[in-house]
Amino acid sequence: MASHPRLLLHLRLFLLLGAVLGNAGPGGGGGVEASDRAEPDPYSILTWHDYSPPSPPPPPPPPVAPAATCAEDLHGKGDFLTRCEVSEEVELDDDVYITGNGSLVLLAGASLTCEKAGCVISANLSGEVRLDRGVRIIAGRVSLVATNITLADTVVVNTTALAGDPPDRTSGVPTGTHGDGGGHGGRGASCYVKDGQTQEDSWGGDAYAWSDLEHPLSYGSKGGSTSVEKDYGGAGGGIVWLFAKDLLMNGTVLADGGASSEKGGGGSGGSIYIKAATMHGGGKISASGGDGLAGGGGGRVSINVFSRHDDTQIFVHGGRSSGCPDNAGAAGTLYEAVPKSLVVSNNNLSTQTDTLLLEFPNQPLWTNVFVRNHAKVAVPLLWSRVQVQGQLSLLTGAVLTFGLTRYPYSEFELMAEELLMSDSTIKVFGALRMSVKMLLMWNSRMLIDGGRESLVATSLLDASNLIVLKESSVIHSNANLGVRGQGLLNLSGDGDTIEAQRLILSLFYSIQVFHPPPPPPPPPRAGPILVFFHDVCRVEDIDVRGLVQGTVIHFNRARSVIVHTSGIISASGLGCRTGVGQGKILSSGVSGGGGHGGKGGDGVLNGSLAEGGPTYGDADLPCELGSGSGNDTTGLSTAGGGIIVMGSWEYSLPSLALYGSVESNGGSYADMTTNGSIGGPGGGSGGTILLFVHTLSLAESSLLSSVGGLGSSGSGGGGGGRIHFHWSNIPTGDEYVPVAAVKGLILTSGGVSNGQGFSGGNGTITGKACPKGLYGTFCKECPLGTYKNVTGSSKSLCFPCPPEELPHRAIYISVRARYPDILLFYLDVTSLAFCFEGGAAETPCPYKCVSDRYHMPHCYTALEELIYTFGGPWLFGLLLSGLLILLALVLSVARMKFVGTDELPGPAPTQQGSQIDHSFPFLESLNEVLETNRAEESHGHVHRMYFMGPNTFSEPWHLPHTPPEEITEIVYVTATPDLMLGYLDFFLGGDEKRPDLPPRLRQRFPMSLIFGGDGSYMAPFSLHSDSVLTSLMSQAVPSWIWHRLVAGLNAQLRLVRRGNLKVTFLPVLDWLETHANPSLAVNGIRVDLAWFQATALGYCQLGLVVYALEGEPVGAEPDGSPRVKMEPRPLTQDMLTDTLLGQSRIKDALMRKRITGGVLDSNSLRTLKDRRDLFYPFSLILHNTKPVGHQVVAFICGFVHYKSSTKRHPSVQPWNLGTDESGWWLFPTGLMLLKCIQARLVDWHVANLEIQDRAVYSNDPNIFWQS
Repeated sequence: MASHPRLLLHLRLFLLLGAVLGNAGPGGGGGVEASDRAEPDPYSILTWHDYSPPSPPPPPPPPVAPAATCAEDLHGKGDFLTRCEVSEEVELDDDVYITGNGSLVLLAGASLTCEKAGCVISANLSGEVRLDRGVRIIAGRVSLVATNITLADTVVVNTTALAGDPPDRTSGVPTGTHGDGGGHGGRGASCYVKDGQTQEDSWGGDAYAWSDLEHPLSYGSKGGSTSVEKDYGGAGGGIVWLFAKDLLMNGTVLADGGASSEKGGGGSGGSIYIKAATMHGGGKISASGGDGLAGGGGGRVSINVFSRHDDTQIFVHGGRSSGCPDNAGAAGTLYEAVPKSLVVSNNNLSTQTDTLLLEFPNQPLWTNVFVRNHAKVAVPLLWSRVQVQGQLSLLTGAVLTFGLTRYPYSEFELMAEELLMSDSTIKVFGALRMSVKMLLMWNSRMLIDGGRESLVATSLLDASNLIVLKESSVIHSNANLGVRGQGLLNLSGDGDTIEAQRLILSLFYSIQVFHPPPPPPPPPRAGPILVFFHDVCRVEDIDVRGLVQGTVIHFNRARSVIVHTSGIISASGLGCRTGVGQGKILSSGVSGGGGHGGKGGDGVLNGSLAEGGPTYGDADLPCELGSGSGNDTTGLSTAGGGIIVMGSWEYSLPSLALYGSVESNGGSYADMTTNGSIGGPGGGSGGTILLFVHTLSLAESSLLSSVGGLGSSGSGGGGGGRIHFHWSNIPTGDEYVPVAAVKGLILTSGGVSNGQGFSGGNGTITGKACPKGLYGTFCKECPLGTYKNVTGSSKSLCFPCPPEELPHRAIYISVRARYPDILLFYLDVTSLAFCFEGGAAETPCPYKCVSDRYHMPHCYTALEELIYTFGGPWLFGLLLSGLLILLALVLSVARMKFVGTDELPGPAPTQQGSQIDHSFPFLESLNEVLETNRAEESHGHVHRMYFMGPNTFSEPWHLPHTPPEEITEIVYVTATPDLMLGYLDFFLGGDEKRPDLPPRLRQRFPMSLIFGGDGSYMAPFSLHSDSVLTSLMSQAVPSWIWHRLVAGLNAQLRLVRRGNLKVTFLPVLDWLETHANPSLAVNGIRVDLAWFQATALGYCQLGLVVYALEGEPVGAEPDGSPRVKMEPRPLTQDMLTDTLLGQSRIKDALMRKRITGGVLDSNSLRTLKDRRDLFYPFSLILHNTKPVGHQVVAFICGFVHYKSSTKRHPSVQPWNLGTDESGWWLFPTGLMLLKCIQARLVDWHVANLEIQDRAVYSNDPNIFWQS
């Protein structure tokens, strides 16, 4: 697809290149020979190797309405599953969605028409869509998807002026009543120009849908009207999508904006998107703006075809404007997806309206951008970049504008392989950074308006291979301009010009100017001293042993600069004598000092004040001359300092070693002769020292100075200048190396006055914003314990490291190791040792453990790592507790299985003839389990005396009275099986026969039965019923009742705990009242809980008091022994009353028998106190830690060591619960809690697993006695 204009363009550019090569030398070849060689087509698909055929067309969006039918909706024959043929004109009233696996054929003369704005005709078929000659499809949106699509000659797919609503939040529809054009791909034109504006500042509807230009899907916008009552504006263009594998394009596809009369603006073009594997034919595709009073902007067209063999004409130009013929609507956009090229063409229609290029660079990068045929393109966004991989071509009256005319405050970048300009213009409002390999200009202009902003005062054009200007081409800048390259710069003829206020040409190997332009006017004089520029470029090493002086001194592209002790680089007093910072002047001649980096000092004479000059310039990137002071017309003035620049933004100076001085000081009054009758000037301000360096060394005798000059009598001193270190490639992290070793002086102080005047303000010393981890002018590392995660130089940006991220056994360290003698400068520069500090750039800050026995990253011991692997102390303690509880339960069950004589729970059968239950329902001594009738012992038993005391070292067993020696032969010492209770039994001698001895049971009442044990788990309270006691009680109670009562009582006593007697004895009292006494009352006796024999140390014994109910006879077992018969009777209210009165009677009996003690009921139980001495806590700890004694010792030693480590490392927070590192105390606390839980479980459950008869714990007395 090559048109005649493109061939002419290629021929002209080829001849231009041949002419340039022909002038390169006498032996250059001619253009004819070059033209004979076959050149590959740069637009051929064969030249692009990074593409692959597109995937099959994606399915269209799902229909929003039911699918149409062939016969009913289209009046055709067949169906969409096979083949549908339409042969007549069909007018549709609403959207039509066609789907199926067949084909659609519109025969010659047929048409599908839906002339309603936004009406949709959509076909998604697996077969083919064929439109024969003369077929018309008219709708607001046409979408055809098929395997093959054929558009025959004279076929028209037309969506002109049938657009639906444009996207929301767009401004394509113009406002007002000026008849402006609508906008879409390009802005709509406007013939109305406001006062104070130009035609370029006025437009109609704005552009939109830039982000969708590769897949356009937006409707065009409506044009404006000149009337409020009636809308004369043309409608916008619609949408056409054609998706196919093979596309034959011989017809016409239109999405133009609607035209309007002289009273309205044209509508903008719509959207056309074509995607296919192959495309043939020579049809026409147009999404142009509509004509009107002001033309509409062009639309957007995207062609995604892998293999093109067509000569299709594609138009996206703006509409013509009848109200302003030289200002048509702006062109739209044509995007070709396979070569990734953007084309903006206005079909040679002159325009002052812009097509906007937004959001550059696109990713992936476009290959080419072509602006041609009077298209006017603007890049309005500030600080933008236009970047392509291949060509940026401006041809045939094209205009490319960067920035805004009235706001030249930005910098723009242009990056491409080639920049080709023919009869075209580039306008830049701001600064331009251009980087290309080849720049060819033919009768073209590049105009750069730098404005007055110092930040955008310098433009740089970088062409690495070739720059050629022919046919009066011009590159013009009203600011600073640098043009550089590594190849040829050729200005071929008259009018070829490169001009700028400050121009730097560098790095070219050859500059050819054949017909130079007229010489520029001489530079303005700023005083008696002519300002001149000193630029040293592309010099390897600069060695200064003498004087280098100038207003502007620039060392660029050097490898190293060394200023020896005798060397001076000076721009002192060579700056401006007036300038921005010039101080005020009084009529007496007294002046304020010049200002720059610091304010100039005020002049004072006889109460009059001459204000000093203000500050100016950019401290972070200074590039200003210092200002002077005084009256320049009389010759009594001082000048400011000049500019010294070493290195550049892109090419920094690798090394600067300074032993001498680099000065840019302000001028002083002492350097000139003054008239005594007229006051002298103030001091000039310091200039600029700008160092683009990589490493810097200032020896002890060196001086880097930009101070203000001295003021004469009464005049102010000059302000200090500016010194800026713009470090390049500051290494960070492990690769960090200090960039500066400073032992000399760096001065920017203000000058003083030689009278009543004030001193000038201090200047600035700044450095490039340091990367993360570094701070200060010289980008040192942040101190240990701080980090810096932002770019900047302030020390306040070094934030303290979060203490919660530092383990408590860790200390902060630097990012890298400490290296001595790390920076070695050239020649005789002494090696300097640097001490690295911190340099952390992110959190957590680097740290190490205080000892090698702790492991990173948390500085845990092996045990702690195990604990935290299972979720931390709490979760680990919970898991450990659960495991121990599980093991305790398993062991308890196993113990129950192995200890018990029967594997199955439940009572064992009772032996015949036995009065004792052998089902093992309780824990008893052997004498209690086996029925032993020791009648011979019980018949001679007279009395039992219990020992006092708990049988401990502090309080051994003892008797209240010592027995006489005469009765030692009839006294037997006995103890309970647990050896917790001892007693003496008195028996009759063999020769003693008295009728009243031994006494009967009633005569012994009230009888004390003291509990054995101490209330602990290993020795619980229990009632030991031996043969003597059993024989005695059988006189009043049957033996099986007594045995059952003892078993139930011992089961209840196992739940009584020493230390908690007040609570745990209450169930025993209830059990006695509900289970024991009702059954004993039938036999005329009662038992109560009581305390006995309180010792001097406060220890008392606990047990039962047995006494007879008043008026009740005592029976005997039916074994032939004497007994009193008693008829059984039910328990009456009188008996219960007697039971309640029993307590007072037993108290009287105790007093009569002089027995120390008292009955315990629910009220008196509250006054019962456990005996605890001063050593109770120690005893408790000792008893509870005996099983884990070694661990306790290890814990105590570890705690002492930990406390000593805490003192050495203050960061450790031993009692902080908020972090995992400080939970050292959780483990012992968890063990203590676990032991408490274990003790409760043992008391409530585990200990009682040995009792197989569960009936002893029954709350029902009947179940208890019947078991």
